[in-house]
Amino acid sequence: MKENHPITVDVDEHGQHVCRPTRTRAKPGDTVQWLQDSKASVSFPGNTPFVQGEGPFPPGSFSTVKGVPPLNFGAEFVPVVNGNKIKGAIIIDKGD
Repeated sequence: MKENHPITVDVDEHGQHVCRPTRTRAKPGDTVQWLQDSKASVSFPGNTPFVQGEGPFPPGSFSTVKGVPPLNFGAEFVPVVNGNKIKGAIIIDKGD
């Protein structure tokens, strides 16, 4: 069954952008819903797990996880906000 994974991007107590939850396991065909303040532009430059490309993904948008292949199970993708990698990852999972 396909799932939706809401991920909130906000600023931690040190002023750094972070994903909440910090690690999200998603299967091919699942969606990620991006929830962040309007100043955060989430992208995956150069290597993206999403059908829609590398972004940027605006607040409230949905991104669909690519199939396998081209993705490998266990692969991790770290988002970038304003040109900087942030604490967080999308991990490609086989599911059940």
